[in-house]
Amino acid sequence: MPIRPQEPTVTLRRNGRPITLDTSRPLDQCALKLTEANRSALADLFASLDILENLIGQIRDNAHDTVSGAGTCLAQSLHHVQTSLAAVEALDDLTRHLLPRLVPPHESGSA
Repeated sequence: MPIRPQEPTVTLRRNGRPITLDTSRPLDQCALKLTEANRSALADLFASLDILENLIGQIRDNAHDTVSGAGTCLAQSLHHVQTSLAAVEALDDLTRHLLPRLVPPHESGSA
């Protein structure tokens, strides 16, 4: 996974100028906590984007293998379906062959 050159920064500004916080004041403590929360959220976002970028790269790099693997799975599934269908058809043929012997003939003229 690529490493970002620096941590995301969040700077509080007023009228475009950075604000210097005084941690002894309650409002500044709150602002500092919000700034840290924003920095943490941005770091999480960048980490998530890095993971997504990495996954996209892996998918791109392995697309041929993925398609080939999917083709193999589809071929196996198709073979399984064909085998199952053949078994169903064989059972149907057997049933049709045995059924006339198992079921007494209908009496003609019955309503």
